[in-house]
Amino acid sequence: MIRQAIQLLAASLPLLALVAPITSQADVLRMEETNRTMMIEPPIHFVQTPRRGLSMDGVRKEFGNPASTTPAVGDPPITRWDYEKFYVFFEHNLLLHAVIPDKPLHVDHQDELQPANVNELR
Repeated sequence: MIRQAIQLLAASLPLLALVAPITSQADVLRMEETNRTMMIEPPIHFVQTPRRGLSMDGVRKEFGNPASTTPAVGDPPITRWDYEKFYVFFEHNLLLHAVIPDKPLHVDHQDELQPANVNELR
């Protein structure tokens, strides 16, 4: 009896292999149409800026001399260099941040943003 069951199972495996793909299901992900302006003009974050941790000499070698500099202030000393398309901020000799002024990244669904409840953040 067990032998017959094994033979029946072995005989039905090829049929099962044919039927299984037919009965499988998949989810469909629908995407909204791409914003055509993003395809024409790259987003502002594509502006090449120096990477964090680079030394002052490294920034000069990679991007040239800044258009202007602001002397170090505070403790630790923070220095600002102005380039044509961005500013860089150093702590001592190391780059902390590169900032692109007046060009925030696009935020989708701004109308859905809610103000933060400061009490919930504590």
